[in-house]
Amino acid sequence: MVHKKSEYMGRERVDSPFIKTYLEQKLSRNLRDATLDEQRMGIDFVDIDDGTTFESKLREVSERKYLDKDILIETISNDVIMSHGWIEYIKSDYLVYLFKPINDLKGHILFFPKLKKWWDENKDKEDWVTKKVPNVGYFTINRVIPLNFLPKTIFFYSDVFSGNELLSKEKRLSDFMS
Repeated sequence: MVHKKSEYMGRERVDSPFIKTYLEQKLSRNLRDATLDEQRMGIDFVDIDDGTTFESKLREVSERKYLDKDILIETISNDVIMSHGWIEYIKSDYLVYLFKPINDLKGHILFFPKLKKWWDENKDKEDWVTKKVPNVGYFTINRVIPLNFLPKTIFFYSDVFSGNELLSKEKRLSDFMS
């Protein structure tokens, strides 16, 4: 499937309320949509009470079979102009990585700074599989990262792993950063 940026952005606006509801229900948090400046930093939602930030990535229904297998890390956003992928520019506290269908979202909530640190330390250690996603006039380049390569401490929550314990609102991201 070839993506048009404008169609993707429109679909993202339609999907956003469902993602927000998923997060509010899983985390018992009150979220607001990010401002335009926050969106430019890779932030979709902000906790009204404490300012914690969330960026979401949504994979299609056809890819749900990978829910318990892998995540994609975008390394190049546009291969024609070689712009950085989201792994380089997101400034969010958490990455919310979900799989459709939109009315039954499943996925993972990851500590983004820990994921970024792990990627920086491991991107050259393996020959990661590359997945090119076609867009109109360019490709987005992703690396396929099997979940079993990621330390469990990167995951704040997962719909896949057993024994999930959501962290209370009193716990802050800084409590878990090493």
